[in-house]
Amino acid sequence: MKKTLLLLALLIGLALIYFLFIFERQDSSLCKESINFAVKDVSSIERISMRRVVNGEEKENIILDKQANGDWTFNGGYNALEVRVETLMDAIRLLSVRRTLSDASSEKALALLGQNHVQIEIFSSEGLIRSYQVGPQTKDFKGTVMLMTGDLPFLCKAEPQVVHLPGAQAYLNARFTMDFEQWLENLIFDAQAEELASIQLDYQDVENTFQLIRQGDAWTMSGEEGELNQEAISDYLALFKGKIYAESFADKYFPTLLDSLKTRTADMVFSLQYLDGSSRRIHLYERPDNLNNFFAWIEDENQLITIQHFVFDPFLKKRGEFQNYF
Repeated sequence: MKKTLLLLALLIGLALIYFLFIFERQDSSLCKESINFAVKDVSSIERISMRRVVNGEEKENIILDKQANGDWTFNGGYNALEVRVETLMDAIRLLSVRRTLSDASSEKALALLGQNHVQIEIFSSEGLIRSYQVGPQTKDFKGTVMLMTGDLPFLCKAEPQVVHLPGAQAYLNARFTMDFEQWLENLIFDAQAEELASIQLDYQDVENTFQLIRQGDAWTMSGEEGELNQEAISDYLALFKGKIYAESFADKYFPTLLDSLKTRTADMVFSLQYLDGSSRRIHLYERPDNLNNFFAWIEDENQLITIQHFVFDPFLKKRGEFQNYF
């Protein structure tokens, strides 16, 4: 009788294991924890670690940390580009398995992942919530090979999966880029009008040069005795609504140009003085080879950048535009 009861208990236990680890799986050989790459509540994420691993050796890393004000920094304090963080968060939230690999394809995928992958670890305030490897893109460009890592439930086996973003044709691997400069915030300036004490724009043609100066709640123009066009000044100040970004960092493509530009007189120098005493001074150079953008550099920041005309031209007013001729 006791043997019968023991045998019955064993059968019931096996049935429960089957139900919990087989019946509920989305694939007959996988448990849901091994294919649940997405983190639906990205607002809970506090840190993201990304490490490129080649043949078992770590090559680069990007470690993103969420600050108390909601901004993100990386690798010890660099400001992370907001749009890049948003793009990554969208991917993390939407990751979905497109298809499961065959046994033969799975073996090849494991070999490729062993050679080269990006190890992703995602943390909330309570600890690690996801850990997976991002490998190569598939030949049809419709997915990326990924593998869940870290602790998984008992009898839960992780196998390589083809993962994509439903409804998107974007290159998934680019969301997890290890390029330092692509994460770096390429900020030209960050200013609200109410934070500014003065705005100055110096041209080689000094007749176009101007400086707007705050006087209490009003604004005047340095050296101007006539009546100013207050509507034009008001419209100009309305442009200052926060962060304005450069197009790109350009040192890698023009490695000696920055030193050369610093020996030349800039076509324009755009300067902001803030009420807190800080300042921002941008040197701009026209590009005969590319009429869509400027070369530029910012004082105290030793980097060559490009700035698109359509982004910065609205700020490049001339003195006469603020003078009232009527």
